[in-house]
Amino acid sequence: MLWDALRQKGTSSFEAAELLGVPRSTLYRWKKKLREEGPRGLEPRSRRPRESGNLVGG
Repeated sequence: MLWDALRQKGTSSFEAAELLGVPRSTLYRWKKKLREEGPRGLEPRSRRPRESGNLVGG
């Protein structure tokens, strides 16, 4: 991960966030997802609900 490479070079989280153009909270969220789910955790996912929850009025 690019952030890890930057940190190994001594770049702070603040500087890394500026270089990547994202908030520090995003860096921490990415790191958590990577730790918990592996590389697949960083893949984009649909935010659409899986079911529409159709309710029948009556």
